[in-house]
Amino acid sequence: MSHREGTGTPAGGPAVMVLAHNDDEVFINARIRALIRSGGEVQAVWLTAGLLAPSPDTRREESRAAMAYLGVPAEKLSFWDYPDLRTLGHLEEIVSRLASYLSTAVPAEIYVPSFEGGHPDHDVANFAVSQAVCRSTLAAQVYEFPVTNACRGRVPVLGGFVPDSVPVLRTPRRPEDRRVWLRLWQLHRSQYRYLRIPLALCLDRSRWREGEPYRPLPRHNYLERPHGGRLGYERLLGFHFGRFRSAVREYLEAHGA
Repeated sequence: MSHREGTGTPAGGPAVMVLAHNDDEVFINARIRALIRSGGEVQAVWLTAGLLAPSPDTRREESRAAMAYLGVPAEKLSFWDYPDLRTLGHLEEIVSRLASYLSTAVPAEIYVPSFEGGHPDHDVANFAVSQAVCRSTLAAQVYEFPVTNACRGRVPVLGGFVPDSVPVLRTPRRPEDRRVWLRLWQLHRSQYRYLRIPLALCLDRSRWREGEPYRPLPRHNYLERPHGGRLGYERLLGFHFGRFRSAVREYLEAHGA
């Protein structure tokens, strides 16, 4: 299934990208371009300042350049600068800020990295969006998009969903997709130096054949692991899912969920 161009942003507000890191936008860039081409408005907020760069300023400037290339002006971008890998410790504050931000923006659509165990900040962003939408009683359609996971074991998957029964939507392919992808990584050069080889070896190439994937946000059980086996952040970062589960359980119990 694919969104069809020409619909733009649905009546009622902009599309808001809630991103964990400066470069997550690369994995949803085709949808951003489709919205802009159709006359829609796109806003974006990044939760973290990032670690793999000379400075947070560098990461912010790279995202500003990437979003400008995609057609999103600087005044539509927000940077919250929570510490990378530590968003879990700010969960209550992030949910509250997101609820306020979204209530002001009144988006028609929200996009967030998927709950897939690839990076704890991605999973925090996904959970926080789900809770902020409930808290603000928004009618927005929420979508998630894949960034990285370890559902295949030792070899990570970049840009592909953990296999399940949830239908996947795809932004229709365009001739310039690969060129735009490469240009965005050139603009995110502080990250590309680390990701160049994984992107070459582990990218889910169905995006080139079928279009960039995303899907309606499922009713995730955030107390259960997003897939069997060791998660990506357990393999690469030494971050155990139990830490995420404990923080989520504490939040849900505090809010009577």
